[in-house]
Amino acid sequence: TLLTGGIAQSASRKGKEKETNADEVEGDDDRPSVSQAKKVLSQHKVRTSLQDRTLDSMIPVTDPSRTDSDEPTTAIRLRDIKESTCHFASIKELRRLATKRLHHDLTEIIKKHTFVGVIDSSRCLTLIQHNKNLYMVNHAALAEEMFYQLALLQFGDYHRLKLDPPPSLRMLVKLAVEVEDGTERSGMSKDEIVNRIVETLMDRRQMLLEYFSFEISETGGVRTLPHLLREYTPNLDKLPMFLMRLGPQVHWESEQECFSSFMRELAYFYSPAPLSIVSASASDEDEQVKQKAEAWRIQNILFHAMRKYLAAPKSLLENDVVQVASLPDLYRVFERC
Repeated sequence: TLLTGGIAQSASRKGKEKETNADEVEGDDDRPSVSQAKKVLSQHKVRTSLQDRTLDSMIPVTDPSRTDSDEPTTAIRLRDIKESTCHFASIKELRRLATKRLHHDLTEIIKKHTFVGVIDSSRCLTLIQHNKNLYMVNHAALAEEMFYQLALLQFGDYHRLKLDPPPSLRMLVKLAVEVEDGTERSGMSKDEIVNRIVETLMDRRQMLLEYFSFEISETGGVRTLPHLLREYTPNLDKLPMFLMRLGPQVHWESEQECFSSFMRELAYFYSPAPLSIVSASASDEDEQVKQKAEAWRIQNILFHAMRKYLAAPKSLLENDVVQVASLPDLYRVFERC
């Protein structure tokens, strides 16, 4: 249900009251000395405070980086991200296209929404409220679009996420290829696929380091990854899949398509995965802890960052943002009962 709030505002008085003596006032109990406050119907009240309760506030939700003795925290403060200086015509064009795809109404909803709660972590579904409307959104899709825009914004000037000790590129790619279905359709064995992907990335080590702060050592160790949002660390369980997809999914031969497809894959890597996929082997207790921690990160980091950085495109309206309720419409239904 929509959470309502607000205070009815008193109607302003116009003109001056007529003077009356004390006896007349005392004898006229039914006559108000001030104008009556104008009543605001409940269906026109909306919750406007970010301090109001969310679904997650009704159960204990903890951040894995905090101990039980820590005080509860609200959304963290995000550091500013400035647009990098880039003279590549391809990057300028990609930035222009991102601006052109902006949907003003949807962006306004995201920037001024009130977080309600994660309702299905296995399908990445969250409820948010804007004015009198309730929306169900796919937070993974919204986050993926935001991370693509952050990658585009910082092209050539990323902070680095250091991996210590550096894992083996070949080992990570092999892990992903081993569990990938349909590899036989490529006409190559799994070992041949691994070799092809590793060779592709090793041959482009200098380019990946210069433009994306993605460092691979001469011996094939993954030293650093581009850090798109310093307050957020991607799920490294997705790293093998990310590296494997860089082989077939990035269009390496065309500059603009190469940059665009690489940043799309990077954004997909950063987006939160359904918890049922991430932690399929976890125990029930581990699953609950993971869900609570992920819900905290989604609310206090990802949605907080979306308010600040996401320029929402119209394409999100097709499947990822759906209005599920309107407060005035709900009251009309209840009035008929």
